[in-house]
Amino acid sequence: MTAGFTRSWRGWLLPLAVLAAAEAWFLLNPIMSDTLAPPSKILLGAVETMTDGTFLRTTYQTLFAAAAGLLIGMTAGTICGIVIGLLRTADRLSSWSVEMLRPIPSVALIPLSLLTFGYGYRMEYAVVAWATFWPFLILTQHALKQIDVRLIEVSRLMGFGILSRIFKIMLPAAAPRLFTALRLAVGLSLVYLALFYLGATSQGIAAGAENGVQILTTYVQHTFGTPGSLLLAVVITLACLTTAVGLTTACGEFFSALLPVSYRTVAVVFALFSLLVANQGLTQLISVSVPVLVGLYPLAIVLVALSLLDRFWVSPSRVFVPVMAVTLIF
Repeated sequence: MTAGFTRSWRGWLLPLAVLAAAEAWFLLNPIMSDTLAPPSKILLGAVETMTDGTFLRTTYQTLFAAAAGLLIGMTAGTICGIVIGLLRTADRLSSWSVEMLRPIPSVALIPLSLLTFGYGYRMEYAVVAWATFWPFLILTQHALKQIDVRLIEVSRLMGFGILSRIFKIMLPAAAPRLFTALRLAVGLSLVYLALFYLGATSQGIAAGAENGVQILTTYVQHTFGTPGSLLLAVVITLACLTTAVGLTTACGEFFSALLPVSYRTVAVVFALFSLLVANQGLTQLISVSVPVLVGLYPLAIVLVALSLLDRFWVSPSRVFVPVMAVTLIF
């Protein structure tokens, strides 16, 4: 217990150091700003808005939309996960659809939701529900598949019905995964609602923006000034750092094993290449990558579909090669 407390206490050192540094910086460099304040004043303001009800009044609509979309996605995802996890037929019939639909980002569905529901709460519910549906579906399905078969057999011998088995055995066994899905879903719902608000209020601020990065940076600069832009840069850097490190190490391990090149050489080459590409700007990258993705997406879709149906092919090579060639041409 002491060792666990020590590890937990050490985890707070970095956040507390950052807050102390921010407090000291504001004390040494007092500034007049409507959007930036030292951590002590932020804490006092948070307590004040919580006690007088201002926070709930101003965030009621946002929190209600997030909770409603989260409830819809959680309910639908959990039910579908239980059905797919229990019934092999449902698992086989839905595997192709799940693998095709799950990678679609919720942001890509915003235009479709606008056309279908119009701008309003129904659009927010739909996008948030879509984003939160998949964590509950996947984690519930996997949790049920990992339940010991002997528990199911014992419950049947004891005369438990299907509902009793679900509520007394399966859901308690899947509870840790469900709480993990809930944690992910809450974060996703708040992120997408923040994007809705950003898009709805940025028309007069970033009217000439060509991409989402320009909208975000212009909005932050207008609202928080230079310190806000610096903080945004730090946040984006930290968010992308883990992905960049993971991709660089994965590519280094793969290509160093595939080619007669050392891991260090591959990692350095990929890091330098990524550095050059990243500094071309998002608009230029989109103009180059869109034609490539338009050509690759049909191939990827057909490849996944054929792979899911591979048990039906007597000679897979005779099916894959001509179908992929036709897809590439047309």
